[in-house]
Amino acid sequence: MADEKIDILVAGAGAAGLSAAIALAQAGFSVACAGQIDRRANGRTVALFESSLRFYKALGLWPRLRDLAAPLAKIAMVDAIKARFAAPSVCFAASEIGLAAFGANIENNVLVEELEQAARTALSLRECLIADLRFEPGAVDATLADGSHIRAALIVAADGRQSLARSRAAIEARSWTYPQIAATALLAHEKPHRDVSTEFHTRSGPCTLVPLRPRAGHAHRSSLVWLMSGAEAERRRALSDVALAGEIEDQVGSLLGAMALDGACGFFPMAGMSVSRLIGDRIALIGEAAHVFPPPRRPGPQSQPARRRRACADG
Repeated sequence: MADEKIDILVAGAGAAGLSAAIALAQAGFSVACAGQIDRRANGRTVALFESSLRFYKALGLWPRLRDLAAPLAKIAMVDAIKARFAAPSVCFAASEIGLAAFGANIENNVLVEELEQAARTALSLRECLIADLRFEPGAVDATLADGSHIRAALIVAADGRQSLARSRAAIEARSWTYPQIAATALLAHEKPHRDVSTEFHTRSGPCTLVPLRPRAGHAHRSSLVWLMSGAEAERRRALSDVALAGEIEDQVGSLLGAMALDGACGFFPMAGMSVSRLIGDRIALIGEAAHVFPPPRRPGPQSQPARRRRACADG
């Protein structure tokens, strides 16, 4: 017998899973969300653009997130390929399309912590992985790692690119890799970012500075996403914080003055994934259970140059 019988079980307690669970609970369904909540600061941030902002505003969550996120009022692009003839830099302002900002940037762990608090008052939050799933004609039976059981009419798979729920539903997934590593970090810097996100386009991919809110002791902060080769990633992974901050400052031409790491730096292999379908019998896929970066325009393998161009565009 199930310990809990509900309308919808959300597998995965990251930002996507918690957001979906809160929205479904507010829509009047009985909801449980099961998964490990990752509260670690790993240098990753989330840029919430207009549709995401509308979503959180509709749920009444934006007031608790607004003061934790930095607005993205402008996006600048700089040619840093170092070719003989450089392309001119360009800057797009949100005001040109009648917006105060294109979106807002927030640290991933901060977003998850706020969503967790909201979820605890709206639904059954089970901080435990799903160990097994069984699809039946009228329901989905889930066994959690703590031995408890949940029976639901529908499961929403938000349990990542290695999704157990997707696998148990026999939904096919196709994965591919890019020849790049993404380095992520939070940075403190000397000069203000003025709500401008700046992308330096290099031969190995973009190096992007995205505004962050200040915090105690650091008046000016940004997040970094820097695509580079595997060899360069390994070399930079071994650097001291001071040396790595110096290389970042050099790469961006000291745009924001002296820099220092403001937490751990992460290195993530670039990869993509697409699925054969997003829904099935009593299951719907969202987040990285559904896709990892946009799929290629054509099925089948891509050449190295084509893959490199797509990695730059996706980053």
